[in-house]
Amino acid sequence: MNCNLFALSNYNYQQDKSAREDHIRLNNVLCGQPDRHVFESILEEKRTGIADKEIFKPKQEICQQFAAIMSGRLSDMLSAVPDAKKRFSIEEAAEIFRYIITEVLDISEQGWIVEIQKGGTNASVIPSKKIIRLPEKRNRGEFTNIDLRLLIVHEIGVHVTRSISLPDVPLRALHTGLPGYEIFEERLAKIVEQGVCGEYIHLGYMRYLSIGFGFFYDMPFREIYETQLELWGKDDVTKSVVFDSVQRALRGTGEFPNCKDLAYYNGYDKAWSFIESNIHNPRIIE
Repeated sequence: MNCNLFALSNYNYQQDKSAREDHIRLNNVLCGQPDRHVFESILEEKRTGIADKEIFKPKQEICQQFAAIMSGRLSDMLSAVPDAKKRFSIEEAAEIFRYIITEVLDISEQGWIVEIQKGGTNASVIPSKKIIRLPEKRNRGEFTNIDLRLLIVHEIGVHVTRSISLPDVPLRALHTGLPGYEIFEERLAKIVEQGVCGEYIHLGYMRYLSIGFGFFYDMPFREIYETQLELWGKDDVTKSVVFDSVQRALRGTGEFPNCKDLAYYNGYDKAWSFIESNIHNPRIIE
């Protein structure tokens, strides 16, 4: 029997439907669901340029004060990136990461390593294994100078630093992350990126929309991708960023959204609110 016919003859629709429903239910329990009002407000702002006053935005003076703090706090790490060099390969980026954990943070003897993940497309930190992973390939190609600086402050300046900040505390969860830490920490990492840039940017909008289109309108991959291009633009760089957001939103299923990337939007107000409340307390901010 033809392999395709054999597969069709043994296909159990009810079993497949049940698996889909279980996946969606568990994903919603673990990662939450997009908020309809937030989704529609972001969509309306992208279409008209008119922002919803209910969508949180930090005060400009707080952004400027935080940028000044971050510039000083992370200067040792960022000095590892040569100012004159414009682009970096994955291998060059990995060497700079290794230099930082060895010479700047001095944590390589604790077991921390940097590796290039074969087939990977995104950078990540695994505190439980003390691994910093860089992707073998990037949709946007080599790192620009600012790309690499932002990646350093995101992965090492926030994720690694949080994990190593309490070395003598025996509670393992404080090193690997307490339940739900991703929402605040991912947003904090993005805020620190803004501190380095000195510019406030609406982060998480694109990913929130990609998830929302799938969640509320059952759009498949191509339809979400084309809708997002109409909103964000069609130059080569934007196409790559949009593709990445849709790919992450559907996580390989091509059909229904994984809500994990809501973390890049949710908690944003929590992180900025914390900074705003403690901006004049350097001990807490640092």
